[in-house]
Amino acid sequence: MQPINMGFVEAVKTCFSKAFTFTGRARRSEYWYWALFNFLVALPFSILMELVPEDKVLLLFPLLMAYGIWNLFSAIASFAVSTRRLHDIGRSGWWYGGLMIFCFLWVAVMVTWLVGIALHVPIDKGVDYSTFVPFIPWVIALLVTLIPYMIYSIVLLVWYCTDSTPGPNKYGENPKEVEPVNICAPSMEIEKEIETIE
Repeated sequence: MQPINMGFVEAVKTCFSKAFTFTGRARRSEYWYWALFNFLVALPFSILMELVPEDKVLLLFPLLMAYGIWNLFSAIASFAVSTRRLHDIGRSGWWYGGLMIFCFLWVAVMVTWLVGIALHVPIDKGVDYSTFVPFIPWVIALLVTLIPYMIYSIVLLVWYCTDSTPGPNKYGENPKEVEPVNICAPSMEIEKEIETIE
Protein backbone atom coordinates (compact mmCIF):
# COMPACT_ATOMS: atom_id res chain seq x y z
CA MET A 1 0.00 0.00 0.00
CA GLN A 2 1.13 3.52 -0.86
CA PRO A 3 0.19 6.53 1.30
CA ILE A 4 -1.76 9.24 -0.54
CA ASN A 5 -0.41 12.71 0.17
CA MET A 6 -3.05 15.29 1.06
CA GLY A 7 -2.05 18.93 0.93
CA PHE A 8 -3.75 22.04 2.29
CA VAL A 9 -5.87 22.79 -0.81
CA GLU A 10 -6.98 19.20 -1.27
CA ALA A 11 -7.92 18.89 2.42
CA VAL A 12 -10.01 22.08 2.31
CA LYS A 13 -11.74 20.95 -0.91
CA THR A 14 -12.48 17.58 0.68
CA CYS A 15 -13.99 19.21 3.77
CA PHE A 16 -16.16 21.47 1.60
CA SER A 17 -17.37 18.54 -0.49
CA LYS A 18 -18.00 16.40 2.62
CA ALA A 19 -19.34 19.20 4.84
CA PHE A 20 -22.52 17.25 5.59
CA THR A 21 -20.98 13.75 5.47
CA PHE A 22 -20.70 12.08 8.85
CA THR A 23 -19.79 8.63 7.52
CA GLY A 24 -16.42 7.36 6.40
CA ARG A 25 -12.98 8.34 7.59
CA ALA A 26 -10.77 11.44 7.57
CA ARG A 27 -7.03 11.36 8.03
CA ARG A 28 -5.04 13.72 10.25
CA SER A 29 -4.00 16.08 7.46
CA GLU A 30 -7.63 16.62 6.41
CA TYR A 31 -8.67 17.46 9.97
CA TRP A 32 -5.73 19.74 10.85
CA TYR A 33 -5.63 21.58 7.51
CA TRP A 34 -9.34 22.31 7.93
CA ALA A 35 -8.65 23.68 11.44
CA LEU A 36 -5.88 25.87 9.99
CA PHE A 37 -8.19 27.09 7.22
CA ASN A 38 -10.86 28.06 9.77
CA PHE A 39 -8.25 29.99 11.75
CA LEU A 40 -7.08 31.82 8.62
CA VAL A 41 -10.66 32.78 7.74
CA ALA A 42 -11.44 34.01 11.27
CA LEU A 43 -8.22 36.01 11.69
CA PRO A 44 -9.04 38.93 9.32
CA PHE A 45 -12.53 39.27 10.84
CA SER A 46 -11.05 39.47 14.34
CA ILE A 47 -8.49 42.08 13.27
CA LEU A 48 -11.16 44.09 11.44
CA MET A 49 -13.44 44.10 14.49
CA GLU A 50 -10.58 45.41 16.62
CA LEU A 51 -9.70 48.19 14.15
CA VAL A 52 -13.22 49.50 13.53
CA PRO A 53 -14.50 51.98 16.17
CA GLU A 54 -17.55 50.86 18.17
CA ASP A 55 -19.76 53.59 16.71
CA LYS A 56 -18.94 52.40 13.15
CA VAL A 57 -19.60 48.68 13.69
CA LEU A 58 -22.94 48.89 11.87
CA LEU A 59 -21.02 49.65 8.67
CA LEU A 60 -19.70 46.09 8.85
CA PHE A 61 -23.18 44.57 9.15
CA PRO A 62 -23.16 42.82 5.72
CA LEU A 63 -19.68 41.48 6.41
CA LEU A 64 -20.71 40.28 9.87
CA MET A 65 -23.78 38.58 8.41
CA ALA A 66 -21.59 36.76 5.88
CA TYR A 67 -19.22 35.77 8.68
CA GLY A 68 -22.14 34.50 10.76
CA ILE A 69 -23.32 32.32 7.86
CA TRP A 70 -19.76 31.07 7.37
CA ASN A 71 -19.54 30.21 11.09
CA LEU A 72 -22.72 28.14 10.86
CA PHE A 73 -21.45 26.25 7.80
CA SER A 74 -18.00 25.86 9.34
CA ALA A 75 -19.44 24.48 12.59
CA ILE A 76 -21.33 21.77 10.68
CA ALA A 77 -18.33 20.95 8.47
CA SER A 78 -16.05 20.84 11.53
CA PHE A 79 -18.48 18.51 13.30
CA ALA A 80 -18.46 16.26 10.22
CA VAL A 81 -14.66 16.15 9.82
CA SER A 82 -14.22 15.61 13.57
CA THR A 83 -16.61 12.66 13.40
CA ARG A 84 -14.79 11.19 10.38
CA ARG A 85 -11.41 11.73 12.12
CA LEU A 86 -12.61 9.70 15.11
CA HIS A 87 -13.88 7.02 12.71
CA ASP A 88 -10.38 6.90 11.20
CA ILE A 89 -8.94 5.64 14.49
CA GLY A 90 -11.85 3.24 15.03
CA ARG A 91 -13.83 5.36 17.50
CA SER A 92 -17.45 6.47 17.40
CA GLY A 93 -18.27 10.03 16.36
CA TRP A 94 -20.46 10.26 19.46
CA TRP A 95 -17.28 11.03 21.41
CA TYR A 96 -17.29 14.45 19.75
CA GLY A 97 -21.04 14.79 20.28
CA GLY A 98 -20.46 14.08 23.97
CA LEU A 99 -18.04 16.99 24.16
CA MET A 100 -20.62 19.30 22.57
CA ILE A 101 -23.30 18.17 25.05
CA PHE A 102 -20.86 18.67 27.94
CA CYS A 103 -19.95 22.15 26.64
CA PHE A 104 -23.63 23.10 26.25
CA LEU A 105 -24.44 21.99 29.81
CA TRP A 106 -21.44 23.87 31.22
CA VAL A 107 -22.44 27.07 29.40
CA ALA A 108 -26.05 26.63 30.59
CA VAL A 109 -24.86 26.38 34.22
CA MET A 110 -22.65 29.45 33.76
CA VAL A 111 -25.45 31.52 32.19
CA THR A 112 -27.83 30.47 34.98
CA TRP A 113 -25.25 31.58 37.53
CA LEU A 114 -24.75 34.96 35.83
CA VAL A 115 -28.50 35.56 35.51
CA GLY A 116 -28.93 34.63 39.17
CA ILE A 117 -26.29 37.18 40.18
CA ALA A 118 -27.87 39.85 37.97
CA LEU A 119 -31.29 39.28 39.54
CA HIS A 120 -29.91 39.08 43.08
CA VAL A 121 -27.73 42.21 43.06
CA PRO A 122 -29.76 45.30 43.98
CA ILE A 123 -29.40 48.15 41.51
CA ASP A 124 -29.69 50.98 44.03
CA LYS A 125 -27.15 49.55 46.51
CA GLY A 126 -23.46 48.95 46.26
CA VAL A 127 -22.06 45.50 45.59
CA ASP A 128 -20.09 43.89 48.39
CA TYR A 129 -18.77 40.43 49.25
CA SER A 130 -21.98 39.36 51.03
CA THR A 131 -23.90 39.76 47.76
CA PHE A 132 -21.94 36.92 46.18
CA VAL A 133 -21.89 34.52 49.16
CA PRO A 134 -25.05 32.60 48.04
CA PHE A 135 -23.40 31.97 44.66
CA ILE A 136 -20.19 30.39 45.98
CA PRO A 137 -21.60 26.84 45.45
CA TRP A 138 -22.26 27.77 41.80
CA VAL A 139 -18.65 28.90 41.38
CA ILE A 140 -17.40 25.66 42.93
CA ALA A 141 -19.73 23.64 40.65
CA LEU A 142 -18.42 25.51 37.59
CA LEU A 143 -14.80 24.86 38.54
CA VAL A 144 -15.41 21.21 39.40
CA THR A 145 -17.27 20.54 36.13
CA LEU A 146 -14.59 22.39 34.18
CA ILE A 147 -11.97 19.81 35.18
CA PRO A 148 -13.63 16.79 33.47
CA TYR A 149 -14.42 19.01 30.46
CA MET A 150 -10.73 19.86 30.12
CA ILE A 151 -9.71 16.20 30.54
CA TYR A 152 -12.30 15.17 27.91
CA SER A 153 -10.93 17.83 25.53
CA ILE A 154 -7.33 16.65 26.04
CA VAL A 155 -8.34 13.03 25.33
CA LEU A 156 -10.03 14.13 22.09
CA LEU A 157 -6.96 16.17 21.13
CA VAL A 158 -4.74 13.10 21.59
CA TRP A 159 -7.14 11.05 19.45
CA TYR A 160 -7.13 13.71 16.71
CA CYS A 161 -3.32 13.43 16.65
CA THR A 162 -3.38 9.63 16.50
CA ASP A 163 -2.43 7.95 13.23
CA SER A 164 -5.03 6.08 11.16
CA THR A 165 -5.78 2.48 12.01
CA PRO A 166 -4.12 0.45 9.24
CA GLY A 167 -6.36 -1.10 6.62
CA PRO A 168 -10.14 -0.93 6.60
CA ASN A 169 -12.18 -0.69 9.80
CA LYS A 170 -15.94 -0.75 10.43
CA TYR A 171 -16.23 2.85 9.20
CA GLY A 172 -14.64 2.23 5.80
CA GLU A 173 -11.38 2.00 3.90
CA ASN A 174 -8.27 3.75 5.15
CA PRO A 175 -8.13 7.10 3.29
CA LYS A 176 -4.36 7.06 3.66
CA GLU A 177 -3.79 3.96 1.59
CA VAL A 178 -4.28 3.13 -2.06
CA GLU A 179 -3.59 0.06 -4.11
CA PRO A 180 -0.21 0.45 -5.83
CA VAL A 181 -0.38 0.75 -9.58
CA ASN A 182 1.91 -1.68 -11.39
CA ILE A 183 2.95 0.19 -14.52
CA CYS A 184 4.90 -2.85 -15.77
CA ALA A 185 1.86 -5.13 -15.83
CA PRO A 186 0.41 -5.45 -19.35
CA SER A 187 -3.25 -4.60 -19.86
CA MET A 188 -5.86 -7.20 -20.87
CA GLU A 189 -6.10 -5.72 -24.40
CA ILE A 190 -2.36 -6.09 -24.98
CA GLU A 191 -2.43 -9.67 -23.69
CA LYS A 192 -5.30 -10.50 -26.09
CA GLU A 193 -3.40 -8.93 -29.02
CA ILE A 194 -0.29 -10.95 -28.17
CA GLU A 195 -2.37 -14.14 -28.06
CA THR A 196 -3.92 -13.43 -31.49
CA ILE A 197 -0.50 -12.73 -33.05
CA GLU A 198 0.88 -15.97 -31.72
